Amino acid sequence: MNIEQAINVCDRITYKKGWQVETRHIRDMLCIRLSFLSECAVTGKSEIQVCSTHTFPDFVLHHMDERSWCNKMLWVFRQAEEHELREFFKLDGVAIYDPHKGEIN
Repeated sequence: MNIEQAINVCDRITYKKGWQVETRHIRDMLCIRLSFLSECAVTGKSEIQVCSTHTFPDFVLHHMDERSWCNKMLWVFRQAEEHELREFFKLDGVAIYDPHKGEIN
């Protein structure tokens, strides 16, 4: 698979309502970033949440087919969900697994 083919697969992926996959082809890299509308864990306001960018060099993609790329994208979505879980999981009102502060706070 090449970068253009991976982008084509990303364009066909659907997940929860409002989730978007942004792709960028920069030199010999494919950059993937997820965004979605959700409640902010700090303010409680509905905001666009932007996940960290995952970067995949083209030489890695050359060893993948559509199914293995979908598996990798599933991992990207799982990382985003895990991040949200850690932000919203609280004990006595404190996010004890806040991903912005380290493993256990």
